[in-house]
Amino acid sequence: MQAKSKSNKPPVQASLIINDGPVTTAEGMQIPRWMPLAIVVLTAVVYLKSVSNNLTNFDDDFYINKNPFLRDLSAKGIASIFTSFYNGNYHPFTTLTYLFEFNFFGEAPMIYHLVNVLLHLGCVFAVYKFTEQLTGKAFVAAVVSVLFALHPMHVESVAWVSERKDVMYGLFYVLALRSYLSFIESPAFNAKKYVAVVALFIAALFSKSAAVTFPLVLLAIDYYKGRQFNSKLLLEKVPLLLLSLVMGIVNIKAQESAGAIISLPYSIMNNIFIFTSGPAFYIFRLFVPFQLSLLHGFPAVHDGLLPVQYYLSLPFLLLVVFLGIRKAGHYRKVVIFGLLFFIICLSVMLQLIPVGAAFASERYTYIAYIGLFLIMGELLYGALASKYRQHYLTAFAAFVALCCVLTFNRIGVWKDSEVLLTDLINSNQDVADISYYYWLRGTDRVANGQVKGAVADFSQAISQKPDFAEAYDNRAVAFAQTGNVEGAIQDFTKAAAINPANPQPFYNRASLKASTGNFPGALEDYTAFLSRAPRNGKAYVDRGMVKLSMQDTSGACEDWNKATTFGNDEGVPFMQQFCK
Repeated sequence: MQAKSKSNKPPVQASLIINDGPVTTAEGMQIPRWMPLAIVVLTAVVYLKSVSNNLTNFDDDFYINKNPFLRDLSAKGIASIFTSFYNGNYHPFTTLTYLFEFNFFGEAPMIYHLVNVLLHLGCVFAVYKFTEQLTGKAFVAAVVSVLFALHPMHVESVAWVSERKDVMYGLFYVLALRSYLSFIESPAFNAKKYVAVVALFIAALFSKSAAVTFPLVLLAIDYYKGRQFNSKLLLEKVPLLLLSLVMGIVNIKAQESAGAIISLPYSIMNNIFIFTSGPAFYIFRLFVPFQLSLLHGFPAVHDGLLPVQYYLSLPFLLLVVFLGIRKAGHYRKVVIFGLLFFIICLSVMLQLIPVGAAFASERYTYIAYIGLFLIMGELLYGALASKYRQHYLTAFAAFVALCCVLTFNRIGVWKDSEVLLTDLINSNQDVADISYYYWLRGTDRVANGQVKGAVADFSQAISQKPDFAEAYDNRAVAFAQTGNVEGAIQDFTKAAAINPANPQPFYNRASLKASTGNFPGALEDYTAFLSRAPRNGKAYVDRGMVKLSMQDTSGACEDWNKATTFGNDEGVPFMQQFCK
């Protein structure tokens, strides 16, 4: 007869399976049914802070305040959203949400932030259900979803109104993955379930073009689930691949329309390490989520060399792959799947074709991290069989607590443009060029009456980029507001010399000269402006006033008549009394 154990430790069950090998785990490690709801509530508490944030002048102004597609709620206006590019992007479903918010709530920041948070909460719940369905383990689903919900690298996608496209495409993407799991679990081809997959995929594509990776992720799921790779399996993906191809072409055209595709000033060898530094950065920041930033700019080169961490990125990635494939043992299949999921989702956002001003952006991890979180969840699940399981659980709980604190603090960085751009500048002091960030903060400071601070920012931008015409033009406006007329005229002149095709510095300089009584100089500048913008009615009105001040009544009347031709008759009827 077997003696009863006096130990209070729970018995160990060794029959559970993780993919292609047995893994022991602690018996009775049950996840309560309310766990996904608890994770959603915790996420809502942490992210509630973002609802009080303002809109920023980092794309929010383009997508909300200045977006012409939000002014027309008619069927024609909605159709134009689906047939046009805007700001180098094509995401009509995302723009539709802005359209309804703008027409019903105006520019109230709280509504836009609230919708972002609600979409993120929906994603959190969907990630839990997807992971549970994929692995059959509620514990793993809880680990993955809580990390997805609260990791600081995801703040950017939620707290930035302009990144609504992340949380929208993410929700549809994960729902489409769930639908695919239901489809392949059917004993025979189920047309309704397949249509659901296609419909959700299209919704993801129309929310953000990054969803083009979806068919390849499905192949990774096929591998994970042990499906036989044959013609039938591949034919399932053909319609999805065609949709991805079409959206990929559309997105390239959209990026080209805004001039977002750039060429990097690096050697071929350095370009390789710029490319590998992206995924290495994301893997490292998963475990060390500090020194975050809106953008992680391209590095400066010294004597032809990048900073050393860029050269270390390739061996780091090779080491990760080696350990993941050769040393993972019975975890090999889940590690391979998780890495595939991660790199496939990132693939279209790595700098193989350089776009934008950064080698890495935290928002790109929003869906991609699910793959790495899954590896972590499975490893922790397996570790529950260890006598050190309480230590592992405590360490994980501490990491989640750290994520909560860091995420809560990071949400505060998105309070307004001043706070955000100051953080951006401070976190990018070692990159190649941050003149644009200073310029952007300067424009925000001018708008908020902080003229001296704006002058300092524009000066800093010019010191880094001496041919920055917009910075000269904006500093001139700020100088004029402080009464420094001479400095303003010098800056307008510099801006016009750098980019003589741009009419704005000529108009600004003309207005300043007119206000100081320099009518011949103002006349010359208004004429130069109109030679570049001949249909600007306001400039004809202003030049007419200058001509009148110079006793050229007939010339003034001629300009005022032209102003009415171009749709600007403000004050003209009163002025035309001088023409009788």
